[in-house]
Amino acid sequence: MAGCGDDGRTPTPTDTGVAVDTGAGDTGVGDTGVDDANAMDSGTPSDSSTPDSGTAGDTGTSCVGTDSDGDGVCDDVDACEGSDDRLDADGDGTPDGCDCDTVAACDTNATCAEFSTGAVCMCNTGFTGDGLTCAAVDCGGLTDPTDGSVASDGTTFGSTGTYTCDTGFMLIGDSSRTCQDDGTWSGMEPTCAVVDCGALSTPTNASLTVSMTTFGAMATYSCDTGYTLASGDLARTCGSDGSWTGAEPVCGVVDCGGLSAPADGGVSVPSTVYEATAGYTCDTGFMLIGDSSRTCQADGSWSGAAPTCSAGDCAVPPAPTNGSVAAPGRLVGDYATYSCDSGYQLRGATKSRCITGGAWLGATPTCAALLSCAGAACASYADDDPIIANVANPGSTSGVAAGTTGFAVAGNTGAGVELLTEWTGWTGGHDGNCGAADCGSCTASATDNRWYIACSSDFKNMRLTCTTDGEYYVGERVVALADNPNGATGVSQGQLGTVIAGTATRPLIEWDGWTGGHSGNCSAASCYGCTNLTGGAVGRWYTNAGVVGLAP
Repeated sequence: MAGCGDDGRTPTPTDTGVAVDTGAGDTGVGDTGVDDANAMDSGTPSDSSTPDSGTAGDTGTSCVGTDSDGDGVCDDVDACEGSDDRLDADGDGTPDGCDCDTVAACDTNATCAEFSTGAVCMCNTGFTGDGLTCAAVDCGGLTDPTDGSVASDGTTFGSTGTYTCDTGFMLIGDSSRTCQDDGTWSGMEPTCAVVDCGALSTPTNASLTVSMTTFGAMATYSCDTGYTLASGDLARTCGSDGSWTGAEPVCGVVDCGGLSAPADGGVSVPSTVYEATAGYTCDTGFMLIGDSSRTCQADGSWSGAAPTCSAGDCAVPPAPTNGSVAAPGRLVGDYATYSCDSGYQLRGATKSRCITGGAWLGATPTCAALLSCAGAACASYADDDPIIANVANPGSTSGVAAGTTGFAVAGNTGAGVELLTEWTGWTGGHDGNCGAADCGSCTASATDNRWYIACSSDFKNMRLTCTTDGEYYVGERVVALADNPNGATGVSQGQLGTVIAGTATRPLIEWDGWTGGHSGNCSAASCYGCTNLTGGAVGRWYTNAGVVGLAP
């Protein structure tokens, strides 16, 4: 019996088939069929002498082996198991039973595959189903990262999720992920880390204050004393891009600029920067009035004020209120003389002296209103004149001890001619009964330490009213206007002292630290009391009022 596909004839030598029939009887080199190994020749049951056309396979009348589909082709060489290999409606060489062209429509997301067992619809990658119906693989939703968010165009196969971080945070990891065919998202979920701008350096001649370096942090700079901002910024902020805003400041030394020379003088300015010193001089015959040197300060200005050069004279001194001043000469050594208007009394030196530098030595005196009460004693007092109690309880003011000081306030012309006195530290009186005052000025006091007392020897004025060249008060501080005033050898100009008493023409001065005088010769004092120094101490001297002035 012939084998499956064997037509019982010997092929001619002209066969050129790729392979040789598997039938037992063929001995030719090769048929012209497409591929004998694929199946059997498609020729009729008996080959002719010409080469086979071999579209599908032989249809031999018999088969050795199993032929499940009964098409006369054994299963082991059958092109389409379970279907007649001879059926090929579209003539494409593939039996209809295994031809995708004859299969019902697959899902749009599926592909038809041809196998020996038949044509099969298979879902494409990323889709699941039976091929006729295919659903996309779903990877599920994505979670927003802390301090960030994710936006996706879906959750099925091929969808993309894009991650962004909040302002001031930067993405660590994948910025996008794709839904894969296995139902998982590609990559790993990223994180959002706060932006860090990094440490800042401290500029030269400046200081830096910064507590942190992450997004939103503020850094502030300050230039050292004597330096100012030349360029850059004194405040910088850590931005969302991880960089500090602005630019690092540059602090340059403060420059006060040049100085102009005064008229009739000059100025030396070796440098104009911070702490530099400029010196002024005047031409020969001229005196410097004002600051002889000025220093460049941290704020960019020169200390003091520009001086002037004067031909050796002082400016006219100010006159006291309710008084006047006469200064006919204003060269060094000349005096200015002060006086008070009618009804006012001079307090302080009557003279001051022009000294080197264009200043007047001694304080400007004041003019105090007189208490013009009737009676010789009360006309000798002025408002606020200092007084002292000679006896305890003067004028029956109980609680005022002898030696208590006070001030003349006002008076009246009542019986005995009384003077209203405010005793220092005394609270045993009343508000002063100002309504009874008819000389001087009086304001009711809430301190309850005023009292009317009679003009008597119970108290006395501490002002040296007997001087002629000037009026001083006991305890007043004075300054020598010349060297060795009135022969007080060793007392130099500018020496300070204290008035302790006086005579009709001059006050008795106790000079600070001076030991060239005597005990004071208190018996000669006619103005206010005087106590001789004890223990042999010396240092007092009577001096004309014109050569001393009130201490500045």
